[in-house]
Amino acid sequence: LRCAGAMHSRLQEMQAAGEHMQSQLETKEAELQELRSAQSETQQTVQNLQIQLAEADASKTKTALEIAALKVQLENAHSALHSKEQAQLQRQQSHHEDSGTAPDV
Repeated sequence: LRCAGAMHSRLQEMQAAGEHMQSQLETKEAELQELRSAQSETQQTVQNLQIQLAEADASKTKTALEIAALKVQLENAHSALHSKEQAQLQRQQSHHEDSGTAPDV
């Protein structure tokens, strides 16, 4: 009887140890699931940041192109103004030469 009692007691200890290990396993599985979820969120955040970076780069490139276009327009406007000034000076000189007077300097 004592032997049967000892075996029963040992069986209860093993069952308790098994339940404890099962509980630990479930806890670890839950932690692993949380880590996987956090990893997934992190990957999504990284992808979103990469998209934002690409959009910012594209915007920067677009702005640089717009600035370059404005510089060309400005240079063209300066050129056109200079041409108009030259033409006006030539007309004044021609007019003064025709009238026999010297141009104003």
